[in-house]
Amino acid sequence: MKIYKLPQLADSTPDNVYHLDRSDEEFKATGAYLIYARMRPGETGRELITHGNLEEIIYIVKGRLSIRKGKSSFPISAGEAFVTSEPLLLDNPGSEEAVYIAVGANTEAIKPPVVKQVSALQSTTSLPISEVKNTAPQNTTLTPQDDELEITAEDAPTESES
Repeated sequence: MKIYKLPQLADSTPDNVYHLDRSDEEFKATGAYLIYARMRPGETGRELITHGNLEEIIYIVKGRLSIRKGKSSFPISAGEAFVTSEPLLLDNPGSEEAVYIAVGANTEAIKPPVVKQVSALQSTTSLPISEVKNTAPQNTTLTPQDDELEITAEDAPTESES
């Protein structure tokens, strides 16, 4: 395992941006990357370029930024995040440094993980993780048709099980 000191790695580049992707021998995933970036106070016009099937989640670690899309501008501050699949510009209108992390992926390369829900009777249903609720009571069956949990007669314990 390799530990990445992202602030120092970003400092070593002219634009204060460090890309962690397949160019690093430790990173084997295809279609995904992480960017750690700093923007100086007053810096403007930093391009976030996504294209094709790429989508990015941008998380503001420190400071505040302004997101520009066309003629519109939106403020965003530390602790906030947004998702984009379109090119945008970032500005740092503040008097302090701003830091953000961008995590991007090729939307066609990613398939949601499958979780198997096991009832008391050991029957299983495979569902994408987005359909599994964490609050599932015992003896429930998840059905792919809806997001609701349903307790069925088959899930009720028999006299030999109670």
